[in-house]
Amino acid sequence: MSGDKLSFVELKSFNAKTCTCGSPILEDIMQHEVPGEHNSYDDLITQAHETSHGIHSYIRNQMNETTTLINAFYVLGNKAVKVKEPHIRKSQVAPYVPQSLRGSRFDLYITGQTMWDDSPLYIWDEWNAYTNGGAAGVELAQRGLWKSGWRDGVSGIIEFVVYALATGQAVKELDPEYFKNYSQFTEFLAWNITRSMKIYRTGSKMKEFSWKKQDNYFEKLLTSPDAEILRNFARETFGSDWTKETLGF
Repeated sequence: MSGDKLSFVELKSFNAKTCTCGSPILEDIMQHEVPGEHNSYDDLITQAHETSHGIHSYIRNQMNETTTLINAFYVLGNKAVKVKEPHIRKSQVAPYVPQSLRGSRFDLYITGQTMWDDSPLYIWDEWNAYTNGGAAGVELAQRGLWKSGWRDGVSGIIEFVVYALATGQAVKELDPEYFKNYSQFTEFLAWNITRSMKIYRTGSKMKEFSWKKQDNYFEKLLTSPDAEILRNFARETFGSDWTKETLGF
């Protein structure tokens, strides 16, 4: 099964913070907030998202035992993933995002944030932060503890699943030796798509996070003619059965 061979590293908690909000996921993330950071946001999804970025940075900069540029992602439960950066530019990913799927975050993160152009997996850093944030929000709603009314809580997840796939396709075409020989890249792509889609599907049906705009966006991934190239990439990389079960096409 795609993602089963992903290699994790242990990241023990840095503190013993507690979360009175009632979210074990958010408490987990808060306990991994890196020394010297003091994130405080009224919006708990944002709290999880931004704290995740700090954790990613710590792993990337303090836990890289090689001279190779890496990116890193905290995926909860004291587990993190490190992935070597491919030999492409972030700006080279943009053409691989179908026009129909260039969502509200495309200009900010895909064509913007040019200071990260030598780190294409910056896109995955944002993807994982949106996924962690969405996971905390969904958990709170499931427990009846979400107190902030309607919120755009999970649309970033599905948008970044698209951008993560586009990153994969770009790497396959522009750095084929890396794509062929470095399985950690495709293993994390599959594993985190599986995680992201479970959170998105649950959250998108909740009154707290449901939104016609995100439903329409997902439908475009499933049906738009210009998205067929991404659908084929997923099928060719992970197999038709996995792709149908996980992504729905």
